[in-house]
Amino acid sequence: MSQRLKTRGHLDMRQHGIVAARPPDGRSAGDRLVDERVGFGWNRCVHPAEVTALAGRLGISPTGVPTPVTPGLSGNELWRLSTADGDRVLRVFPPGTPIELADREVAAHRSAAEHGLRTPRVIGTAEVASRPALAMDWVEGVSVADALWSGEDSERLGARCGAELARLHQVVDVPPIIAGRDWIDWAGPHADELRPRLRLIGSDYRLLHLDFHPENLIIGADAPDQLWVFDWANVRVGPPVADLARTLSIMDLVAEAVPGLTDHQRRNANRFRGGLLSGYAAAGGDVDVPPLIMAWAYAVQLVDLAASWVPHWYFDRLRARYRGLVPSDGQPG
Repeated sequence: MSQRLKTRGHLDMRQHGIVAARPPDGRSAGDRLVDERVGFGWNRCVHPAEVTALAGRLGISPTGVPTPVTPGLSGNELWRLSTADGDRVLRVFPPGTPIELADREVAAHRSAAEHGLRTPRVIGTAEVASRPALAMDWVEGVSVADALWSGEDSERLGARCGAELARLHQVVDVPPIIAGRDWIDWAGPHADELRPRLRLIGSDYRLLHLDFHPENLIIGADAPDQLWVFDWANVRVGPPVADLARTLSIMDLVAEAVPGLTDHQRRNANRFRGGLLSGYAAAGGDVDVPPLIMAWAYAVQLVDLAASWVPHWYFDRLRARYRGLVPSDGQPG
């Protein structure tokens, strides 16, 4: 799941450039970003001058000082760059991130775009302060999350997103840098228990996003009838139902455990979930998620949400759900 959702108590698309950081009086936006990082355990940040230098190496000519975009405190840093021919966004990954992660995202963006999906145009990758960075076009629009919480028809929004997910799952031919990444491994300590049975489910492997939720989808300002798909860091190939199960598990988390939501918003999250299933099925997707695939999605959450804001009781719930679908003998429940 997106680290924004893991560390914040609400869905916030500002990391994709919808809202820029607002510096307090007397301090630069860069200083504010450094203070935020240090306060949440990160002590290394990219300086605006480094961002400008990196932009130059990528052929980007900023017309002003780079602006930090409010991040999700995951260790990623986002910077907005204004240029004469449109804005760009620079995403700097946490220290220790292998450059292959950025290269994999580039491959995912390009593969998706070649098949008609809307993803930001990738300009290139480089390293800054020993950290990989990815430069993309800036996309103007409203996140599906913002639309959902502002009162848009949640079922209709869900149906639109479900149809888009079904379109994504039509992509069969993917680059080797993606195809070589095992989807089952993400289940961590439960992978060995699940692997023999999951391998029996089928080999009709497709492109999987694996972080497909309202935060990572934008309703474009240029074409409100179309969706932009962001954040391909988890991309893999595998059975489409694994991607669907992953999205359903994320929406369950939103409806049940994200703090600060009203009861009405939680109901909207559940309605969005139902609409997504309807839209996915209407677009030709299979919504019959096998119990073992759903168990895999819960196991992935146990790994993905570790050391996050998620309350202990929700981890207990995930473990119980997992074990309810996969008893200790390994047979489906």
